[in-house]
Amino acid sequence: MPNASVIHLGCPKNLTLSEEISGRLARRGYRLTVPEEADVCVVNSCGFVREAKEETLRRVLELIRLKTHGRLKKIIFTGCMAGIYREELLKSLPEIDEVVDVEHLADVLGGEGARLLSTPGYAYLKIAEGCDHACAFCIIPQLTGAYRSRSKREILREARALEGQGARELILVAQDTTVYGRDRYPDYGLTNLLRDLLKATSFPWVRLLYLYPETFPKDLPVLMKSDGRLLPYFDMPFQHASPPLLKRMRRGGGKTHFLKFIRSIREKVPGAVFRSSFIVGFPGETEEDARVLEEFLKEARLDRAGFFRYSDEPESASYRLENKVPRREISRRLARLAALQKRISLQKHERLVGRLRPVLLEESSRGRGRGRLISMAPEIDSHVALTGIPAGLSPGTLGTVRILRAAPYSLIGRWHEGL
Repeated sequence: MPNASVIHLGCPKNLTLSEEISGRLARRGYRLTVPEEADVCVVNSCGFVREAKEETLRRVLELIRLKTHGRLKKIIFTGCMAGIYREELLKSLPEIDEVVDVEHLADVLGGEGARLLSTPGYAYLKIAEGCDHACAFCIIPQLTGAYRSRSKREILREARALEGQGARELILVAQDTTVYGRDRYPDYGLTNLLRDLLKATSFPWVRLLYLYPETFPKDLPVLMKSDGRLLPYFDMPFQHASPPLLKRMRRGGGKTHFLKFIRSIREKVPGAVFRSSFIVGFPGETEEDARVLEEFLKEARLDRAGFFRYSDEPESASYRLENKVPRREISRRLARLAALQKRISLQKHERLVGRLRPVLLEESSRGRGRGRLISMAPEIDSHVALTGIPAGLSPGTLGTVRILRAAPYSLIGRWHEGL
């Protein structure tokens, strides 16, 4: 039996592709293993920012050394970088045997497209490919092409298959989940898809990632309130709060608009949880812009937020903008904003001490392990360190936990009982 390895790089959207690749290889008779033992290795690349590209190329160079001195015979390169960098990769790294864009991956790998899950108790479900946004800092549309909604029939079929593999939490992802269906179903959008998903499956938890406030469906909060399986978790990449800077980013909104939106959701959806991400140091960002963002964080009191240094990508529109912010100033602003959010997140967590909360178990051993609350998305958010876990519980088990201690990015609790 030949051996194969899949190197996954990038976001949850890319993980669904890595799992599909693994599934295709397994169904062709390959035994999945580590690169050092593989005959064939597939690299699922990420090219979002410079650091991601560099990490991808480092991994490829490691594979080339294995191909030169080990048993590895074939390197297949796919993912985000495969489309626009194909010729450059083949020319500079001739040891790569094939560079295949995502659309033609099935032609090369063959086999069925059923995914091989790699996540403990949960599964991501990609509902669309590509992106139509023209954010100045982002090159994703160049990497993935225009927004393309998957067919509702295909989505429902995959959701049932993931449930059949044991997933208890289903997480919908796309570059913008809120505009699902706009390109192919004029009268059938995200809320209708969710209604059909909830009817067709029995997932206890269904979570949405990558929501945009500008295109947020007005009827979605009503569905969330009526069906508790659809988690009140709002992952919204605001990116900033200063209107002039957001305009420069080619984004909409601003502090006042975002605060109004958040208040509206909190009034309609009890227990609403907000997470966002922000870019610090975008070209032209002033101290006043940073102050507006700081004030927004104080008023919005988001449950979680991530802060990222602006990455000056040559392919992005922002690369040509003037008034670049010095790295030292970016670091200063980022540290100040992150410290503020850390205090807010800690205060949110401290309110949970002593309370019982639903928890999804991700791993356990000898009575200890870790899990997540409804307010915690996997990988990007915090977790609960658990004690008192009964023997024999598998990943994906739902139960309740009593919160004992709080930290900004994690909680400590004792398993209470199963659900």
